Amino acid sequence: MKTQTYTKPTRTTDLSEAGRLILAHGEVTGHRHEVLADIATDIPPAQFFEEPDTKRRILLITAPCTLRHDEHAPIGLDPSRPVQLRQGDVLLQPLAPGVWYVIRQKEYGDVVRQVAD
Repeated sequence: MKTQTYTKPTRTTDLSEAGRLILAHGEVTGHRHEVLADIATDIPPAQFFEEPDTKRRILLITAPCTLRHDEHAPIGLDPSRPVQLRQGDVLLQPLAPGVWYVIRQKEYGDVVRQVAD
């Protein structure tokens, strides 16, 4: 099976918040889906950005990290194992080793809106 590759665009919008990689905020509880380093450091070996043309939100990691949320079990992220992952209303769709497209689920009814987490 051929390994996919991903080339980061030269111009992206950094989505980190004061150095923190928060993929989504819970609208109801105020909690957040945050990527944390697995090693004893404050800065995860990762980037979270938006592509300029597609507006896709991309999580790029270079070493193992953990996706945490107070109301869900932590999820280990391994750059060598690009698998689809879900935590609450956040879906990580793999694009290549160490690269995930971050998707917020939506609820459909009378009005389309983000899922209340």
